[in-house]
Amino acid sequence: MHVAAEALTLQSLRLGIKPPPDDQTPPPGNQNPGQEEKLYFEKQTDANCTLHSINNAFGGSFLSSEDYDRYISLTVAQKTGDIPDDGAFYVGGLFLTQYRFTVAQQQALRKYYDPNTPGDLETKRAALMQEFDAHQDAEFPLDWNTFSQDMGLFGGPKNIHFVLPIVNQLYDLKLDLNHYDKDLKSALAQLSQDFMNAERLILTTGAQGGHFFALRKFKGMWYKIDSVDSAPEPLSGSHLEWSRTQAPDGARVKYFTADEEARIKAAAKTLKRP
Repeated sequence: MHVAAEALTLQSLRLGIKPPPDDQTPPPGNQNPGQEEKLYFEKQTDANCTLHSINNAFGGSFLSSEDYDRYISLTVAQKTGDIPDDGAFYVGGLFLTQYRFTVAQQQALRKYYDPNTPGDLETKRAALMQEFDAHQDAEFPLDWNTFSQDMGLFGGPKNIHFVLPIVNQLYDLKLDLNHYDKDLKSALAQLSQDFMNAERLILTTGAQGGHFFALRKFKGMWYKIDSVDSAPEPLSGSHLEWSRTQAPDGARVKYFTADEEARIKAAAKTLKRP
């Protein structure tokens, strides 16, 4: 993935989530420093249920709302010209080619994230919006409201077809991003080996991107992990039983292959725990 020289690199985004050094003395009992001692749970902030569902399903803070904003602003928005569908980040051409960022708009985004830019957050954000709108492309105008709402910036609703590919790239998970939207009832009817043996599911309440939440198997028990709840809900049976008896009508599901599951687990062990 080619990015501008000023763009935030993938490695620099991985704030505080590097694996421990090889020479680090292991803790007592040979416990992995990144191993979860309790079920990971993120509560709802703003309209970030998509982010929370991924983090809750994967078992750690893989991507925060702030780092999502930085990635979009300092990597994606620094591209110029037509943006093709490369089958990876731009899944199905979803990041539309009519987006034309002017040089001044890109500079405004970099200025917002520059620690040397004076002013508090509210002042800097107001200046960003004003500068972004004042320097639109004459032929393909793009105002701040359109860009920020489409991308779900600053706590807005986020499209999973943007968020999951970012997580995929940051952690080199090699996920198959082309089969997210599976109807849960169809998945039950087909009952593939991957679905039967799944250890985590990301679900949404509707095909048009309703509310996102997760199911996850942790220490032998399945939990429904919904960021709007006060705590994870233990299930009386497996994900299959829940899907047959309690899943909302029209639910869509993302599950993972055994190889993907292994890479997610390995990545989760590199995360710092609170």
